[in-house]
This record gives sequence, structure tokens and C-alpha cells, in this order.
Amino acid sequence: MLVWLAPVRARVVEYFKKAGILKLVQGLQDHADHNHPVRQEEATASHPMKWAYQSQHRHSSDELLRVVQMNVNLHRT
Repeated sequence: MLVWLAPVRARVVEYFKKAGILKLVQGLQDHADHNHPVRQEEATASHPMKWAYQSQHRHSSDELLRVVQMNVNLHRT
């Protein structure tokens, strides 16, 4: 599947070998929503790609950057 990601300014790719990627990604998203890491502004938002979400972060240049966190399931049974 091809997903158009522009005009994203940054992408984060995270790989999971553990089972239950949906709950793991929800946990990351909940953590980001409560703690606003790396100068995150506001809550995260859903993304049309499976196991992905987006957030906005204030860069040191004071520019607001949209970041898409893409999560890859490597778990095999």
C-alpha cells in the first residue's frame, strides 16, 4: 500500500517484535498526549496509515513541525 505523507516535516519509524502492536502503539500515543515529550504541542492525532499517529513539535527554530510516527509490526508466531 502506498500512502502519501507530504507535507510531513519529520517521520519516526518504530519497530515492534512483541505481540499486540495495537495496544503498544496506543500506549505510546497516550504517553505522548499526557507528557508532551520533545516540545510537543497539543494532543496527538490519528493518521490514516495503520498503527500510525501524528503530532506537532516546536523546533528550536520556533517552527512548528508535523511528525508522523509510523509503527511496524515485526512479531511472528
